[in-house]
Amino acid sequence: MKRFMKQTILLLSGIVLIGVIAGRTYEVVGERRDKERLPQIGRSIDIGGRNLNIFCTGAGAPPVILESAGGPGYFWMEIQPEIAKFTTACWYDRAGEGWSMGSSDLFTLV
Repeated sequence: MKRFMKQTILLLSGIVLIGVIAGRTYEVVGERRDKERLPQIGRSIDIGGRNLNIFCTGAGAPPVILESAGGPGYFWMEIQPEIAKFTTACWYDRAGEGWSMGSSDLFTLV
């Protein structure tokens, strides 16, 4: 019985390890493919070890910062030019969205 339990635990551990490796490989390949297909709009700003993407157009004060509630800031691309006609208009990608670095990206830096 002990031998059966040991083999079962080893088998399940192996399956979990293969799943983790396959999932991470899938993510890395997908990120590379996305970077090729979708070039970055805006620029990366370092905010203490993480990079956030921001894109500004127009000139004037006060600047208008467009924030997306769930999703990349790219959703503002149709509205931003209208606001930029009379002041500076910026949108940014929250951490882990669009071209901004998320907390899981920190593992790839280490």
